[in-house]
Amino acid sequence: MRTRIYLLTGYLDYLLENGFRSEEAAVGDASRFLRHLLAKSTLTDVDEFVAGSGRCPEYRRRLRRSLLRFLRFARDELGLPIRLDNGQS
Repeated sequence: MRTRIYLLTGYLDYLLENGFRSEEAAVGDASRFLRHLLAKSTLTDVDEFVAGSGRCPEYRRRLRRSLLRFLRFARDELGLPIRLDNGQS
């Protein structure tokens, strides 16, 4: 059975397994694309994702809190124009 693979660590492993000597450019490109997607994120996106998780209510509450924390990080630390908290950026 394959263990859980997380996006970023999985991508780095993929690059190394496929002979990339320097992952800096590839990771930088992926990072810029993820920032682009995050900048378009809204509370509605979070709620739709959480609602589709199909898990128990406790899991959905934890997931929503975790995702909002991540989006606040992206907004506050990375300067992305993410709108949270009733439309306030």
